[in-house]
Amino acid sequence: MKYLLQILLLTGLLSACGEKYNEKDDLGGTEIMSGVLTYVNEYGGRGEERVVSARNVYISDAPYNNGNYIYHVKTDEYGNFTFKRLWNDKTYYVFFADTIGGVSYFVERSTTPKDTLSLKATYDTLKQNAIVITVKDAAAHPVEGASVGIFNNLQVFESDSTTTQSLVKYDTDLYGRVIFYNLKGGKYFLRATSSDSQRNSIDELTIDFDGKGIKRYDMTLEARPLVKNKVVVITEDELGRPIPMLEFCATNNPLYFGGNDCTGKTLEGKTKEDGKVELSNVPPGAYRFYATAKVGNISYLANQQETIAASGDTVRLKLMPVAADNSYQLLVLDRYGTPVNDAGVYLFTSRALFNADTTLGNVATVNSGKDGVAKFDKQAEGFYFIRSWFGTGGQALKGVDSVRLIYTSTPFKDTIYIQ
Repeated sequence: MKYLLQILLLTGLLSACGEKYNEKDDLGGTEIMSGVLTYVNEYGGRGEERVVSARNVYISDAPYNNGNYIYHVKTDEYGNFTFKRLWNDKTYYVFFADTIGGVSYFVERSTTPKDTLSLKATYDTLKQNAIVITVKDAAAHPVEGASVGIFNNLQVFESDSTTTQSLVKYDTDLYGRVIFYNLKGGKYFLRATSSDSQRNSIDELTIDFDGKGIKRYDMTLEARPLVKNKVVVITEDELGRPIPMLEFCATNNPLYFGGNDCTGKTLEGKTKEDGKVELSNVPPGAYRFYATAKVGNISYLANQQETIAASGDTVRLKLMPVAADNSYQLLVLDRYGTPVNDAGVYLFTSRALFNADTTLGNVATVNSGKDGVAKFDKQAEGFYFIRSWFGTGGQALKGVDSVRLIYTSTPFKDTIYIQ
C-alpha cells in the first residue's frame, strides 16, 4: 500500500510539471499543426468559398476508413482548428466528413506538422447523389426563374403539360441551376418551363439515373406561342340559380378523371358574388371539374367533365343535391378500446323509458358485429338516448349515451364505451 501511494504521488508531480494532461489529444509529441476549414458548393450559389465553423475536424494516422481517427477538434467561428502533441517526423491524415445544409461534404489531406493546412470540402460523391440541371435559352444563356419538375411516372408526366404533378419542382437560380438531391436509382422525366407575356418556353428530358454521384445535364428552352383565351366558370344549383363565392377545382390529368375530389388538380378558382369567375390562359383539352356546397343539412355536388377550346369557353358547374345517407353507425368498445362483438344497442326517444334502466320501450335495436359496429339503416333524424348491453361470464357490461342525428351524404358515425 505504501509503495502504491508513492507511485501515485510521483505520477501527479510529474504531470503537474508540464502542460495539463488530456487523454484525448496527448499523442506524446511536441509539434502543433493548425489550419482552416472551408467548403464550396460547386453546384449552387456563386461557388464562393465559405468558412465552416463549429464543426469537427479529425486526425488519423491512416487514410480515411469509415471514420476511424485518433481524435478531433472543433473549428472556431473563422473555421480555424489546431492539433497538438504531434510527432514532427510523422505523416498524418486530416479529414472533414459531415453535412452542410443537408448535403454531404468531404475533404482529406495527408500532411506533416510542418505544414499549415487549408482544407476545402466539396460534395462527398460517395455518400451524396444528385441530378444537377442547368436551364439555358436558345442563345445558351442561363435562364433564371424557370420551373423544373422531376417525375418518376411516365403517365403522369405525359398527362401534365406543366410541372404541377411532379414529385418536386424548383425554380432555377441566377445561373439557371436546380439540384435534385437523394434520388433512388431509376428512370426520371424532367420538364423545364418558363413564360413571359408573349410565349411559353419548354424542354423535356429523360434520365436513367444509377443513384450514384453527381450527374449534370443541360436543358434548352424552346419557345412556344402563349395560350391566350378566356374561360368563364359559372356555379349554379339544380334550378340554375347562381351559387356565389364557391371554390372549385379541375384536373386535365386523365389518371384522375374517375375521382371524386380535388386530387390531381391542375386548375382552381373561386366564383364571385354573381356566381361567375373568368380565368385566363387555360390550356385547351379535357378537364374534370369538381365543387361541393352545403345549404342547411343538404349537400350539393358537381363532378363533371368538360372540354376547353383553344379560343376559350364557358363552363357551367351544376351542383345537384346529394341524397342523404340516413344510416347511423355506432362503434361499441370496451374500457380498453377493444371492439365488442354481439353487444346489444338500443335507441330510445323517451327519457322516462330510457331512465328505467331496461331495454323495454326502445324504438330500434341492433347487435354489433365482429368489428364492434352496430348499424341502424333508415333511422329518422332526431334526438335519441342510447343504451348498450353485453353479458359475459355472468357479468353485465353497460354503456349509455345520447345523440342528435343529422344526416349528410356520408353515414353518421359515433362511439360508445361499455364497462
